[in-house]
Amino acid sequence: MIEQGKGVIMMLSSSAARESGFEMGGFSLACASIECFTRSLAGEVGKHGVQVVSLRPNFTPETSPEPVDLESER
Repeated sequence: MIEQGKGVIMMLSSSAARESGFEMGGFSLACASIECFTRSLAGEVGKHGVQVVSLRPNFTPETSPEPVDLESER
């Protein structure tokens, strides 16, 4: 990707990265580590045109069984 000067690296995380609790075990730590690694990697390869993205698919309106009006909640 660096040789081509473009590309995208996508990593998956979870909303647990921002939560804490003993019942979560090491899952929150693992998700937070993925997001930290994503930022570090983006700093390293971003200057070469490679994008690094961490997707945290907590809630997407398209997957909700009932329509959600996001404008009315603001």
